[in-house]
Amino acid sequence: MAACELKRNYATRYCLFGIDGKNDLSMLPTSTRKGSGDLIRSTTCCIGSMARASNGKVYVLTGENKWIEYIRSDGGGGGGGDGVDDITEEDVEELFE
Repeated sequence: MAACELKRNYATRYCLFGIDGKNDLSMLPTSTRKGSGDLIRSTTCCIGSMARASNGKVYVLTGENKWIEYIRSDGGGGGGGDGVDDITEEDVEELFE
């Protein structure tokens, strides 16, 4: 088990974490509590923060302060959605510029 804070926007508290796998989600901070274990120095983060696992899975912090798997659609469903599926990795990286 291992986890680290990769990036943090101190103005918005949006964070990006790296984790080994799903078992590391319990170490991640939420919007109401700081991290634990490897992330004991990581303060609270905002809803929408993300964690990338070494197996390629991505997790997102929900409004209920739960880390859930983020499943991105393949883009084949056509328009009309809420735009969540259209977020790219570049969009996320721009939050830290």
